[in-house]
Amino acid sequence: MKKIIYLGSIIWLLFAVLPVVAEDCGLRPDKPQLPDGKIAGPEEMKDGLDSTGEYTSALEKYASCLVALAQKNEDELGRLLQEISSAEKALHETVDLVRSIEGRRDSLISEAQAAVEERNVLVQEWNEAAQLFKARLED
Repeated sequence: MKKIIYLGSIIWLLFAVLPVVAEDCGLRPDKPQLPDGKIAGPEEMKDGLDSTGEYTSALEKYASCLVALAQKNEDELGRLLQEISSAEKALHETVDLVRSIEGRRDSLISEAQAAVEERNVLVQEWNEAAQLFKARLED
């Protein structure tokens, strides 16, 4: 019974952990507003280049963080699946043990029934022998 509860707990934990949460990586960086190249001056274009570089760097950092979180989730998933596999094995072993005990119980009951039947036959034979003996004494 404990193993069944253990397996249920693992499955519950699996569903609680599975959702990938990006909160450890913060919010996705906001895309910068690029200057209109047709009308922008050199200073606006330089600012646009700087903000594009900063955005690219921030987005790469954000993506790397998400990949690291995904790997962490993958590792946790693998660990949980291994635990489930171990719990399933333990559950199968427990079921096999229960079946073995049931088989022994059934065998013991059958043997007890055979012993009672043998006793009943012996008692019946004794009663018949006693009746014959009693009839012989009465003659």
